[in-house]
Amino acid sequence: MSSSKKDASSFIQYTAAITASLTALGYGLNLSWTSPVIPYLTSKKSHIPVTKEQCDLISSIFSIGLILGYLVNPIIIDRTSRKKTLLIYTFPQILSWLLIIFIKKFPSILIGRIISGFGYGGAICGLTVYLSEIGTIKNRGIFLVMIPIFLNLGFLLVMILGAFSTFDTLNLVMLMVPLIFCVTFVFMPDSSYFQRKNNIINNTNNKTGKNKKNNDDDNEKMMKLMNTDEMENYDRENEGNFKVGFKWNEMRIYKLVNNRNNQKALLIEIILAATITLSGSTPILFNTQQLLSYSHFSLRAEECTIILAGITIIACLLSIPLVERIKRKVILLVSGILATIGMLMVGVFFLMEYENYDVSKLRWMPLLGLTVYLFMNAFGFLNLFYIFQCELFMSDVKSQAVTISKITITFFMFMALVRFQYLIDNLGLHVIFFLFATISAVGTYLIFIITPETQGKSVEEIQLLLKTRKMFF
Repeated sequence: MSSSKKDASSFIQYTAAITASLTALGYGLNLSWTSPVIPYLTSKKSHIPVTKEQCDLISSIFSIGLILGYLVNPIIIDRTSRKKTLLIYTFPQILSWLLIIFIKKFPSILIGRIISGFGYGGAICGLTVYLSEIGTIKNRGIFLVMIPIFLNLGFLLVMILGAFSTFDTLNLVMLMVPLIFCVTFVFMPDSSYFQRKNNIINNTNNKTGKNKKNNDDDNEKMMKLMNTDEMENYDRENEGNFKVGFKWNEMRIYKLVNNRNNQKALLIEIILAATITLSGSTPILFNTQQLLSYSHFSLRAEECTIILAGITIIACLLSIPLVERIKRKVILLVSGILATIGMLMVGVFFLMEYENYDVSKLRWMPLLGLTVYLFMNAFGFLNLFYIFQCELFMSDVKSQAVTISKITITFFMFMALVRFQYLIDNLGLHVIFFLFATISAVGTYLIFIITPETQGKSVEEIQLLLKTRKMFF
């Protein structure tokens, strides 16, 4: 392939990835929409007066829509193309904001939030699969990192709009995102286009003898793997199972959970989801202003919140040139250690304050600790969560694996928030942050010892590594 053709192909590839990632921007906007909206709705300025109990319902009902979208996505994405799936989900996204903007009633907000959650729950699953399939071994990590980048851009945009614009303006921006996505993404190729091109390139390289020795070695390894009893009978056994009932045939759950490699991959994703949410990221993002107000730092809590949102975006942007240059497990280990140190800093500060030490000169510690934690969480854990979803699973079960991963992290988000205020009141902030640090350290250790190195490896090589990898010791 000539240099000009390669450049044109690469341009189309990156354009498609960036355009598709507008879905992640909308997802981030919707996740954090309640942060500036709830204070407005409970204020005297609100044209839709709501109670605190109703605000809790507005905040939580979005998760119900997300889970519905997660569950429906495998049915849609396996019947149509990845591109069509993303476009289909723009309809509920647009409808939800039309309801909220024009009806302006409490019930319309609830219905709109459920519909919006459904639209973005299914779309974020479809986006993960789409980005993994348009990328090659050399750049798939870069494309998958775009999800947390655009997601955090959504967080930051909501905070800025919430501070400097009106309720109606914020909602119009929320409506414009799916409209812009629909108008631009409709011209992008489907993921099958990129898969065909990648296959042609790989076949050409093989025919010309490039990396022949490596290819022969890989083929020999795969033959050894395929000759085992487990892999030899795998497709035949599952083919019979897929003919029994809708659930097995359509959702492919049996094939996903019955295979040893998939079980290991799911375990990695579950531990990673638990580490991300239960080590502090979810309570911090949902209660940033409250937590920082306890430190009595010189900057206002609102200003610190915008700083922390900007830090997470910087972390994601820095990961773009590094994600395919640094081993996945190195990123995991370094980010896990530093994130744990960040949580320990915050815990030590609140412990000293609890023991009545003079901390007047140390009020910067919580902001610094949270900055270190959120930076490393965005750089390491969050990126790897999306990357591993697509690198550890074969394409025939990838959509189901993504769905389970998304449901799992949503469940852990709920668990991290449901009794957070109660734990603060009864245990104290120092105990909470020491608990976060412990979960961060243990989660990093468990993921490190059971996860194979996937950077620069094909799906077949990763499956071979998963097969030979022990669960823990």
